[in-house]
Amino acid sequence: MKDTSTTANASVGSVNKVFHKEGDSEQSQPSANDVTEQMNYTPHILTNALTQKKDLKIAVLYSERDYPHKQYSKYKEGIERAARHINQFGIEICIHTYHPDQQLDKWMEVLSYKPDAIAYAACGHLKEGSVVLEKLIQLQTPLYYIGVEQDALASYSVARYYPDYFSGGYIAAKLLHYGLINDATILIINDKTHNENTQALHENNTVNGFKNFFKENNLTQIRLVQVHIDNQDERELRRVLTETFMHYTFIRGIFVAANCVHAVGAFLREKKLSSVRAIGIVQHEEDRTCLKEGLFDFLLDFNLEKIGYQCLINILEHCLFKTAIDCSDVIKVNILTRENC
Repeated sequence: MKDTSTTANASVGSVNKVFHKEGDSEQSQPSANDVTEQMNYTPHILTNALTQKKDLKIAVLYSERDYPHKQYSKYKEGIERAARHINQFGIEICIHTYHPDQQLDKWMEVLSYKPDAIAYAACGHLKEGSVVLEKLIQLQTPLYYIGVEQDALASYSVARYYPDYFSGGYIAAKLLHYGLINDATILIINDKTHNENTQALHENNTVNGFKNFFKENNLTQIRLVQVHIDNQDERELRRVLTETFMHYTFIRGIFVAANCVHAVGAFLREKKLSSVRAIGIVQHEEDRTCLKEGLFDFLLDFNLEKIGYQCLINILEHCLFKTAIDCSDVIKVNILTRENC
């Protein structure tokens, strides 16, 4: 704009009015128009859209603690990164945290100021979901849902964002199968939980995808052995693994679906089981050391940070540009190796 005003011998204010078609003196407008054509100026689409939606309000709700799984904080990191980018354009992003057992009060507070859209990172089942749903419908507020839960709010949402746990498990099986002998045994390690919580749902989806690879490809000669461990008790984990390796002498692969990659890596190091191939899900930074030491061949990263970021960016695009909404935005898994971890 400054370059145009200098070349056209007009004030910046006059050029700004020409840019936005607000009219100006007959003397400055032609020269400014001539210069903009010479400089191939085109209005910035985002800037123009923002001038039309200065009062846009986007609300975000997520849990105040890393519940129901340790990686939940990755959603928040992605949301907060997107919020920082969006705030630069003067758009209000109101982030609200709630206690998992006291969601309704926070929902009512958010809905009271009638935001243009809401991003919600689900944290287990919301008992009062029907109450919230009724209010959302009444206000006609679009909801963007982050999580794999199947509830009334997920069904109402205009778009859902979640990791593809089933495909991740399938990919893990395919990677682990390469190079294994036909009569090998693969050990699947699950968390010892029988509750229908979100973490159990994630693990079950991943393990189902893992098993489906062998079923689809009719690999009946590969034996799949599944054990459940308490990922908080490393002593029990070592005991279970020791007994399992003594009972099944041809274990050649391990898939760790539970939150214990680092502990399993320590067991493999201690027992010097270098011939056993291992793959797991990265949930802590220390898990990556298992790749660097060669204890694990691959780790899966479900891109939870990217999910949180993409959700908020898509809300901005939908609100400003009326872009088509992908009702189910599945973020694909990343495969980490020793070289790219």
